Amino acid sequence: MTTDLPAQEPSASLGADTGPPPVKDLAAIRRTTRMFYGISYVGYFIDFTWAATSILYFASIGLSPGAIFATVAVVWLAEAVFEIPTGLVADLLGRRSSVIASFVFRAVGFGVLFFAHDLPVLLLAHVLVSIGTTFESGALEAWAVDESEHFGADETVDALFTRSRIACNSGLISGVLTGAVIGTRSLALPFLLSAVVCAVTAAVLPLVMREHSRAPRPGGLSLSTALRENLGGTGAALRGDRVLMFLAGAVAFVALMSSLPGVQWTAYLDGEFTTSLVLIGLVRCVGPLVQIPLLDLVRRLRTKRGVARPPIVLAASFAAAVLLLGTAFSDGAWQAVTLFACFSAASGVAVPVVQGAVNDRLTSANRATMLSFVSLVSGAVTGVGLFVVGWFVGAIDSVTVTWSVAAAGLAAGGALTAWLCGGRR
Repeated sequence: MTTDLPAQEPSASLGADTGPPPVKDLAAIRRTTRMFYGISYVGYFIDFTWAATSILYFASIGLSPGAIFATVAVVWLAEAVFEIPTGLVADLLGRRSSVIASFVFRAVGFGVLFFAHDLPVLLLAHVLVSIGTTFESGALEAWAVDESEHFGADETVDALFTRSRIACNSGLISGVLTGAVIGTRSLALPFLLSAVVCAVTAAVLPLVMREHSRAPRPGGLSLSTALRENLGGTGAALRGDRVLMFLAGAVAFVALMSSLPGVQWTAYLDGEFTTSLVLIGLVRCVGPLVQIPLLDLVRRLRTKRGVARPPIVLAASFAAAVLLLGTAFSDGAWQAVTLFACFSAASGVAVPVVQGAVNDRLTSANRATMLSFVSLVSGAVTGVGLFVVGWFVGAIDSVTVTWSVAAAGLAAGGALTAWLCGGRR
């Protein structure tokens, strides 16, 4: 049990289980990592095809700024509600099945969004998409780590997640640009594209995705009993690891602060560049594009030079905070766009490092459930926070003040996260 907070960084090898090392199967490792990167790419593509159009679409059908914040908040809260149940399903019935189910739910949800024209239907659709997201959350990450470990991979989790983040950014860029182009014909059309891609992915995954690392449920043990035992084991693991509990809270706070400019950026840029939806999409893509070489730099710092996690997290967090603050007080449109793009690049650089720190504290038996717990805390904090911020934004009607608060929160939350990433297991 951890009784003192950060002192010495844990080992960065894949997984946290002990035992005889498995036989290395390079072909299987390559198949696993390519599948992980491919699904990561598709997941971000479908989530960002509508990034440049959704807020504008919600406004076009009559939603107020407060209602838009509430809609986004419902997404986070719905994800929080379903995180643990879907994580348990992934641990007990298989991560592969959970990932496939995620695309089925999202195909239906995005399809409903395409036809939605009022708030109740929008909320229903977002709940369906959120359920789908939670089926993948934790499950895909756990599948990649445990499959890689099963086949004897010696790559660090930081390197695995850094390359995954590059795949995610590639999907984000492709999705935003594609959605912006087709969004010029209809702001709702990107939802239909996401639905079709999800449906195709759900049909293809059973043919190409395999799972070898899942431990079978003991014979005679009912699903309900297995669920209780898994949940009890997860609770015991959390009580025995104070650093993980604090880390989940710090990640949640940073997610809330990052979501504030994330909700407002399209409306802000639309006010600056009213002539081109595609230009708005291009602006949104600059940050993730710049972030790709930075992510590779982080990978090399971790794997080649052995740089510890806390300095990387701290540097990225403070850079993001300063850049967001500069954006909030910028004088001209292009200055604001440049600073916002740099903020977008800096804000996600440390994500793979934090993922690695979390995964190093987990075991295979309940990895998906524990990762879902981290997502649950993040979803609950962000969802409740966005309801409060929605009222706050409506009252002050100032991007400058909102983003200044977010910048201060990113700096404080980033410092705490960096400290916790160096905690002993």
